[in-house]
Amino acid sequence: MQLTVKHIIYPKRIVANFRFTAYILLLQLVSLFVFSPASAQDDKVYDYSTGEPLPTQQDTIKTNSPENEVERSYPLMVFEAGLGAGISVGSELREVFDFGNGVEIALSFNVLSNNKLSVAPIFQLNFLNNYYSATTQDNLIWWGFGAKSNYYLLDRNKGVWNFYPSAAIKYNRINNYLSPRPGYSGNVIDVLKGGGLSYTVGFGVVRHLNYLQIDYQIFNPMTKVDKGIIEDYNSNTGLYQPYQFNKTRMNFNYIGLTLGMHMPIKRNR
Repeated sequence: MQLTVKHIIYPKRIVANFRFTAYILLLQLVSLFVFSPASAQDDKVYDYSTGEPLPTQQDTIKTNSPENEVERSYPLMVFEAGLGAGISVGSELREVFDFGNGVEIALSFNVLSNNKLSVAPIFQLNFLNNYYSATTQDNLIWWGFGAKSNYYLLDRNKGVWNFYPSAAIKYNRINNYLSPRPGYSGNVIDVLKGGGLSYTVGFGVVRHLNYLQIDYQIFNPMTKVDKGIIEDYNSNTGLYQPYQFNKTRMNFNYIGLTLGMHMPIKRNR
């Protein structure tokens, strides 16, 4: 008799951390639209990395000395960090986990002189959990690393707002395990492991150094049941031929929303 991993996926339940996810999104969304003194004068052009207005032609006439000139520079490297939340849309993933939280970090390189194209190595960590029973919690840790690219529609050295499409490719690993809920004690039980490539497309908006991005991640990892669970099943069957658990490819597609900040490191323009 053969069983696949799909036979031990748990029924769909309501995720307990939805309220926490909503709080994170609300706080960061407010920070994205916080009024900045640099935006009080609409006729100004602003330096991306400092938020300070660049000198106008009239200002240049008044101050021609080299020490008063402001360099129109844009960071060659920008460190990006954001907090995220997401919704499970893959058929197997949403059977157990509806929502998740995560973090994303990247080191972005400004590769074109028009300041529109950036490429970056990226690391992403997602955590999804759900209550399996009154005392047990079902957890999924999902991490991945790879590369992403953003193409900004406007010169990032000018203006307050900008918009960009984004694409990324990552190699991911997942680990599904059961653990005691807070206030209870017990052993951690590994259930499922797997990995594979994911492909992401998205769209973002930038205001000064803050960004908001929504993306769709296509991820179909090859998964296998933990060896300890296989041994437990076979030791209790009493059958001549033990159960066999085949590796199974699952649909873990995911819609994510990330709010974060750009932190300039170095300028060369």
